[in-house]
Amino acid sequence: MKPQALFVLGLICLCAAPCPAGQRQTESLFEKNRALLERGEYRAAMLGFMELVIANPDDSRAREHLRLAGERVVKKEREDALARKKRLLASALDSRRLIMTLRAAKEKRSAPWRASLAHAASLAGSIDTVKEAVLAFEQWLEGVPVYSDNKKEFLGGLARIKETFYRTIKGKYPYLVQGRTTVNSRDLASLTFSQESLSESADHYVETNQTQKVLEKADRLRRIERQILEHYGLAEKATELYRRTHYAESMAGFRKVLGFDAFNEEALFFLDQAQKRLGLAAAGEELK
Repeated sequence: MKPQALFVLGLICLCAAPCPAGQRQTESLFEKNRALLERGEYRAAMLGFMELVIANPDDSRAREHLRLAGERVVKKEREDALARKKRLLASALDSRRLIMTLRAAKEKRSAPWRASLAHAASLAGSIDTVKEAVLAFEQWLEGVPVYSDNKKEFLGGLARIKETFYRTIKGKYPYLVQGRTTVNSRDLASLTFSQESLSESADHYVETNQTQKVLEKADRLRRIERQILEHYGLAEKATELYRRTHYAESMAGFRKVLGFDAFNEEALFFLDQAQKRLGLAAAGEELK
């Protein structure tokens, strides 16, 4: 046979013979994927065996292990989904229990606060106890529970007691509320001093130092009312942010509410829930 013919035959045989290097690489990849399967890394193993099958569809061993890895992936996903569902259900039940506890705590605090308003209003109805009524009114303001759902109740109570003060003051000191249909903080502040010191002079007060005290008291009452309304706004905004799942922003608002009302049960509850939800979100889960 001519040398050229021998050379061509050799090339044909070389191409037809299995490549030892390719076989070693395939075997190495197979063992690597099988190790992944044994370690429980089913998805990675499945993808690895898939590559082997694509490269050689006739590789029955790779195809069998691909089927096995796929079954393990499906089973693992079902188990994970069931476990996640159980965790979320438990969390939801805990949340419902916490909400019921929160409602009870809010009512427990709101009941005496409402009673304090009724007490202040009863005192405000008589000129003989109007001075004590102002002090009781101030205590009512200082004890207001700033919740996201009781601003209307606060404003209603505020309007009612001011109306009671107005009727009482108008009956005894009409010059204090002349031309008006309600009282202001200065009217109320003037009542905290002796009734004998009230006069019909330009400033309504006999002594300059007493006038200053009245102005300071009036400023304090105005400031408390303003702060209450500001923090009602913060509580409502923080709650809305929480409902829209803007947990980090809502936490900032609830902290401001707690800065004004340190024992606010609602703010403490939602702050804790927001922290939990942020943690679950970071873990790829969701609390219902």
